Formats: sequence, structure tokens, C-alpha cells
Amino acid sequence: MKTGDRRMVVERPITVDVLMSIGWGRDPVVRVTKGLGLHRLGSLCCEMASAASAEMLDAVLQVFQGA
Repeated sequence: MKTGDRRMVVERPITVDVLMSIGWGRDPVVRVTKGLGLHRLGSLCCEMASAASAEMLDAVLQVFQGA
């Protein structure tokens, strides 16, 4: 499903070929391993935990359990 502003909405698990993240140095976006991607996601979620609702944190937990 696509939204009106061309962003992809994921409604069920999908196969991922390449995982990209914010880069460093001269590369603004770099290919990363699944482990590094999960680490960065986890770090971000921990920073948001104090301000996030329990439902959002439960959804993030499901992502980690399926990884």
C-alpha cells in the first residue's frame, strides 16, 4: 500500500534485500548488517522509551523478536 506522499507502508513481513542506515564521513547513507541495523533501531527506541506509549514499545519488541 502506498500513501499519497509516495512513502511505502509495510503492512506485513516482507523480504529485505539491502539494509541501509545513516552513514558517516562522506557517505550519507551506507549499507549495514542486520545486527548493526537492529542495534541502531534499539538505541533509538531506548532514547524514545520515556516519551513513547506502551503500544509503540510493544510493536518495536515484536520487530526485535522476529529478527
